Amino acid sequence: MKKKKVQMLAAIVVSSILLTGTMPVSAYELQENEESTTETVIGDETPTADEEESAEDAESVIADTEKSEDEEILEETRSADIMQPEAVTNLKAQIVNWNQVQLTWDESDAEGYLIYRKAGTEENFSYCYMVSGNSFKDTKAERGVYNFYRVYPYNTDDSGKRIVGASTEYVYAKPGVGPEAVTDLKASLQYSDYVQLSWNASKEAEGYLVYRKTAYEDTFTYRYMVSGTTFMDNTALQGEYNYYRIYPYYTDENGKRCVGQSKEYVYAKPVGVPQVTDLELEVDQWDGKVNLYWSTQYNDNYNTDIDGFIIYRKVGNDGSFKYHDIIKAEDGWVSRYYTDEKASMSEYNFYKVYAYSLDANGKKRIGPCTSYVYGKASIPAVSNLYSYEQIGQVRVQWEKNNNAKADGYCIYRKQGDGKFEYLASTMGTEYVDTKASKSKTNFYRVYPYRTINNKKVIGMSNTYVYGKAKNYSKGQAIADYGWQFIGTPYVWGGNDLRKGVDCSGFTSQVHAHFGISLPRTAAAQAESGVNVGRDLKNARPGDIICFCYDLSEKACHASIYVGNGRIIHSTSAYRSDGTEINGIQIGDADYMIIKSIRRYY
Repeated sequence: MKKKKVQMLAAIVVSSILLTGTMPVSAYELQENEESTTETVIGDETPTADEEESAEDAESVIADTEKSEDEEILEETRSADIMQPEAVTNLKAQIVNWNQVQLTWDESDAEGYLIYRKAGTEENFSYCYMVSGNSFKDTKAERGVYNFYRVYPYNTDDSGKRIVGASTEYVYAKPGVGPEAVTDLKASLQYSDYVQLSWNASKEAEGYLVYRKTAYEDTFTYRYMVSGTTFMDNTALQGEYNYYRIYPYYTDENGKRCVGQSKEYVYAKPVGVPQVTDLELEVDQWDGKVNLYWSTQYNDNYNTDIDGFIIYRKVGNDGSFKYHDIIKAEDGWVSRYYTDEKASMSEYNFYKVYAYSLDANGKKRIGPCTSYVYGKASIPAVSNLYSYEQIGQVRVQWEKNNNAKADGYCIYRKQGDGKFEYLASTMGTEYVDTKASKSKTNFYRVYPYRTINNKKVIGMSNTYVYGKAKNYSKGQAIADYGWQFIGTPYVWGGNDLRKGVDCSGFTSQVHAHFGISLPRTAAAQAESGVNVGRDLKNARPGDIICFCYDLSEKACHASIYVGNGRIIHSTSAYRSDGTEINGIQIGDADYMIIKSIRRYY
């Protein structure tokens, strides 16, 4: 009889009666919809026998009280002046956010709607809420039991009296008892053979149950319980996909664990190939190339698990990483260093490095890379940068770096506590700042540049020099005068500053320009004038520095000190690489044994 009554009631219901699924309340009763690919959607579930009986009892009560409740509401609000609104149609209920109930229905001619609810074993529907639209979200639905809903339309007559229509159907849903499902679940490889899980915290959750399924298992099984939002699986099956679900839970006042839903799963495939770690990028100061350095999980160049490394690169901010190069092991050894000969100078180069090993069939198994580095190739800096304080100016000199292949050089200057600002460009390896300050220190940087795609690309500067413009002094004038003859060839016994001189010929002819007479040989110059000693700290621009091979011997070479630990001299010698050094040029004041420092002005 009860079944017949329910069937009759079902015939009256216009729209579908929705029943949502339930989640288990114990960690060991968990069930998943494993056919889902990325998200477990709440689907219809068939109620248990007890739940059917409970629902049938509730339906019987509803059927018995349906008329009396409607009559009570209608009798209170019946009016002859305004038409009673028609009952709502297409009433539906569905679970949202796991523990809330969303009601929807078709719009009618009513100005508003009264929501009535009956939960669990309650005998009668009771007023819940009033809305003006055709939807309602019940955020206070009773969890773990069926919540039944009726919606009554209403209008208001001219006297302010509410005219309530009938309710011809009801719907019900059973909200979950656990906390909301976790979000942003992610899986990544850690150290190549571990799987790292992370997720966003679930409201109300006091902990999380980790479930796993491998390629050889049909269902997810319990693995671990954690209180935080991360978990590392160090027992993951190697070489196969491992699938994971996370279930949030809390413990109710009765000590019962209430488990929430899992809406998605993630997976990862440990490969057993060591992970690349400590990846670093460095731009070489000498050649401007991009160098990569890294370690691996076990940091052993002879690790038999590694047959090589694959370099992936991305240029600029657009696009994706693409295969760039490979490093193969030789005799069981594989380098953890790579130079990118073709790195861009105008855009950033991004790099990832993956270790690989070969299986029995020669197929590459690729390890994980969890980070990337980036940088630009650069034009290498100039070398041997010097500054010289001169009368009314500062002279800056440098040597070109052949690896730079520079088209020119940009000079930047700052004065005192200011900022470096562009000053000038030159194609040569010297710049004279005739507007240098005498009161503030002038700082200089020199940047090589190349023109690439009609754009000037500035290289590196790894140091700076400084100095002040000086007032006139005889010694400084002697030092400054000698600069103009740089490049004149060395001629033994020569006395012509334009055609050729030897070392003592150079020093004597420069002094002669200022009316100062010097002995003609280096040995004699080392024994005349004012003896300043041998300490370079006491030398002043314009002093003559004489050199020897042994202090017991006479001086064999003479030069003019120009400051900053440097000299101008005429010499004929050879560098260590075999190239000849010939003529008047700049050099270091301590390149030989100092026999004596003499002052003649």
